[in-house]
Amino acid sequence: MLGCLSPIGLSMVTKLAPSRLVGLAMGGNLSGLLADSGVLLLLISPLINMLMHGVR
Repeated sequence: MLGCLSPIGLSMVTKLAPSRLVGLAMGGNLSGLLADSGVLLLLISPLINMLMHGVR
């Protein structure tokens, strides 16, 4: 779902942000997306560990 919204969000950032702050706004947008995927991985890590059955 994020893959569909990301191009639209980045387009809106470049249109709405002042020209001198476009890079900063896009960086904030991308870091938010990366943080969301990191939180998702953190939440499912116990499930992954359980599925590994003790494999290291």
